[in-house]
Amino acid sequence: MPFFKALGCAALLAALEPHSLPSPPAQQPETPSYPTHKRDCNQLDVMFLQDVSASMIEELAATRQTAVTFVREISAKYTAARFGISVYGLPNQAYQSVHHLTSDYPSLLRAIQNIKLTSGSNEYAGEAVRYALREEPWRADALKIIFLITDEPAEEGENMKTIVTDAPANIIGIISYDPTNPNDTLLQYWKRQGLQAVYPLITGTSLAHIVAKSVDDACARYSHDGKLNPTNSLSFFPVTFGNF
Repeated sequence: MPFFKALGCAALLAALEPHSLPSPPAQQPETPSYPTHKRDCNQLDVMFLQDVSASMIEELAATRQTAVTFVREISAKYTAARFGISVYGLPNQAYQSVHHLTSDYPSLLRAIQNIKLTSGSNEYAGEAVRYALREEPWRADALKIIFLITDEPAEEGENMKTIVTDAPANIIGIISYDPTNPNDTLLQYWKRQGLQAVYPLITGTSLAHIVAKSVDDACARYSHDGKLNPTNSLSFFPVTFGNF
């Protein structure tokens, strides 16, 4: 029996039709890859803005533990990085610089270890951000990041969202909320303020790695859109709550 007859002409022709060939896989949209950012934002100024009101006992311990690992990781990657630490939630003043931005990392870490809690109960977070932007020796060409560390919302009367939006720096929250509850009231409050990111304040090196990654993400955004900071210039912010 001839081969074609045995196979069946109709079946053979169907097998040779183009539509019988396997379709190529659907082309997926490309995930944008950010350029290498170590080169692009080596000039990095990072300020820890720590709430030192009386309720921050565990949170301050977490900051001390996180800072050592975080500074080590970031300074190894961004060799021109500088770090500083300031506090708020004080009884008689809105803001106090503990250590200005510096590349003297041992001195900075000693300063962080020596921070004490106070009896303060007013946490003017927005005013503290304004003070930090005005008082610290930020470099004009540096990527500016403020890590706001607290267990409370800003005080009533502060327009925190406007302060964050107008700030010429990336404001990232390290907040003492329940990480198992996505509806946590404090988490939802800080998300509404327009921070670049909000992370739970926990102990251990895991937070240090998360915080370090947030710096990398900020640098990646800079590499992608060409902007060092959300706005272009370091503006002077008027003091509204600083005098008690």
